[in-house]
Amino acid sequence: APATMPGVLTVGGVNRQGVASAGASSQGITIGVMAPSENLVGALPGEGYASWAGTSGATPIVSGVVALVRSAYPTMDAANVVNRILATARPVTPTTPDPLYGYGLLDAYQALVADVPPVATNPLGSLDEWITIYRRGDDQQIVYPLGPVDPPEVTREPPPEAVATISD
Repeated sequence: APATMPGVLTVGGVNRQGVASAGASSQGITIGVMAPSENLVGALPGEGYASWAGTSGATPIVSGVVALVRSAYPTMDAANVVNRILATARPVTPTTPDPLYGYGLLDAYQALVADVPPVATNPLGSLDEWITIYRRGDDQQIVYPLGPVDPPEVTREPPPEAVATISD
């Protein structure tokens, strides 16, 4: 079953017991893989820490494993990285993909060491058809009601007011 957007590895969250989190997970869409989403610790600026929950915590865990896979297999394309994550996930139910758990619980170790045969295409599909259906036509232009919008200024340092706010 394809993800909501074909080809996109969607992430759901589980609690410490590996059960889908009722309060800290996305539900009702096809999930690719599950990762911890409750009782997480997040780093804050200024050497602080905070309790963290939600798929905003689970997704970086999966992204970190994707980065490890890319590091271990530098020539591997995206389709095979996604396939490796899905193929090595630990299924939670007899149905794979499961409507709630997707392909199962992320297994970082197996994603790195398992013998996973290569695939020619992303097992979650391709964005090609989705882009064709949903993109703007060539004759359509974005109209801003207040006129042209300048892109945001990109800097490496946060503005002084942000630093003051964070450290307060």
